[in-house]
Amino acid sequence: MLFVKKTSFHKTILFICTILVCTYSSLANRNPNEIMDKVRYQYSLVKDFEAEVALKIDISYLKVPEGMGKVFYKYPDKTAFDLKGLNMLPQKGLNSPVAQILTEKNTTPIYGGQAKYNGMTVELIKMIPLEQNSDIALATLWVDERTNTIAKMETTTKKSGTFTAEIQYLNVDKKFYVPKQVFVSFEVPEFKLPKTMTGDFDSKTENRKPSENGKTKGTVTLNYWNYKVNKGINDSVFKKK
Repeated sequence: MLFVKKTSFHKTILFICTILVCTYSSLANRNPNEIMDKVRYQYSLVKDFEAEVALKIDISYLKVPEGMGKVFYKYPDKTAFDLKGLNMLPQKGLNSPVAQILTEKNTTPIYGGQAKYNGMTVELIKMIPLEQNSDIALATLWVDERTNTIAKMETTTKKSGTFTAEIQYLNVDKKFYVPKQVFVSFEVPEFKLPKTMTGDFDSKTENRKPSENGKTKGTVTLNYWNYKVNKGINDSVFKKK
């Protein structure tokens, strides 16, 4: 009788171990190209949009008032803002960072496993450029497979440094996922700009000591609402004025 119980116990342990090994093997062998193909398809459904946008900039040596205006997007990578205050910021982090990485040519995705982000399980995908002249050195994506969207991305560029974008989405017509909020954090060089360009400086920070690496961290928060999706937008909107 004891022998039967031991045999049953050993079979149970063996069964559990088999399940764990199969699960780990399944995760380890996930195809990152298939994950990214689903993400690209989801984003391709939004051919264009127009929305109201509110902008908040937080850089220690600048006082920039919160602004409101409009944003225009056209698939795959055209973005235009009709509001003040963006001319001083790293545009790589604002002009549709998701579109930038999805349209980057000659990159290869590498599966990085699963992680927890904002209470949900996401798939980590690292995008590695294959060409030396690419401005992107490395991008890490946090992919939500429930919606096939990118919840977070950290991109290191050769010219504009490193920026992180965290994105919350709105679901329009139960089909289209568009940004509800984009929170971008980045590092910018420490320098002083004319007040005519930036508004009043914070007098408390004008005489402060520079940081060790000569850079200051900054954040930008963009909130979107009142969407018009796939209504058509003329290309003239995206021409520089």
